[in-house]
Amino acid sequence: MSHAISGASTGAAPAARAARRAQEAWLYRVIVIGLLVAVVMAPVGLIIYQSFLDGAFFYPASKLSLDAYAFVLADPSFYEALWNTTIIAVGMVAVSVPLGAVLAFLLTRTDIRFRRTLEILVLAPMFISSIVLGFGYTVSVGPTGFVSLWARSLFGFVPWNVYSLSGIVAVAGLSHVPHVYLYVSAAMRNLPSDLEEAARTAGAGVARVLIDVTLPMVLPSLIFAGSLCLLLGFEMFGVPLVLGDPNGILVLTTYIYKLTTLFGVPTYQLMAVVAVALILITLPLIWAQRRLLRHARRFAALGGKGARATPLSLGRWGQITALSIIGLWIVVSVVFPIGGIA
Repeated sequence: MSHAISGASTGAAPAARAARRAQEAWLYRVIVIGLLVAVVMAPVGLIIYQSFLDGAFFYPASKLSLDAYAFVLADPSFYEALWNTTIIAVGMVAVSVPLGAVLAFLLTRTDIRFRRTLEILVLAPMFISSIVLGFGYTVSVGPTGFVSLWARSLFGFVPWNVYSLSGIVAVAGLSHVPHVYLYVSAAMRNLPSDLEEAARTAGAGVARVLIDVTLPMVLPSLIFAGSLCLLLGFEMFGVPLVLGDPNGILVLTTYIYKLTTLFGVPTYQLMAVVAVALILITLPLIWAQRRLLRHARRFAALGGKGARATPLSLGRWGQITALSIIGLWIVVSVVFPIGGIA
């Protein structure tokens, strides 16, 4: 009888410890989620509350009103800024994702030369402020930039206009290539090379291997990187301010900046309305990203245990082509802006 009681008590002890650990884990989870909600929702809630006032939230005389929404939604400049922001964000994705994916493929899946040096140079634009980057492009490829003056002496005219919507898209897209490269290259490094080698054995070229084999296997990373660039495009401020302001090109962030001086005093309620519009734009994008990545596990590739990824051989002309592509991108994205800054 005593043995039965001791056995029951011995079995109950681990169960009690497990229940206590589960309760502690639940408590920690609630605390972490609560802190996260407080950190995120407190400023968001303040912005939403500010948008429904007729003055600054810290003014005692401020009262609830829809005047700020009426002003912004009736302002043609708001819709112009919204349209320009959409074009820039979509254009950024169209420029940065293909370039970032190609760079990641060349530097992680092939036997390209000077890999270590090129990887450092590819990431260089990430460490430059967007405003400084914009000024660098102004000095190098602006209307009187040193590259533009050289082009004018050679062709008789400057074949580009960096102070245009297309110029902003090009500069913003090129400057965000490193973001795509980081995410896609991390996924590519973990891929086994079996399928790529099989494609090469079947006669596929390097470009065909990239399009038909490698990119489909890292599709979730491409989607994530593209979504990130799209979100960054809607929130970008420095490049549109430097390159768009001289020609009066507004985006939502620079429109907020203009609202600060529109009436001679800070108009917090108007800025809050535009910020709410940005929140309403980004939330569906985040939801769409999450929905697209629900089945990311379908893209997992299974390789042999301990198998090494064999780099694809580019050959002589492939090396020249790959180095030319990367070199051109480095000249435009690194040498031009840093040369302008210098």
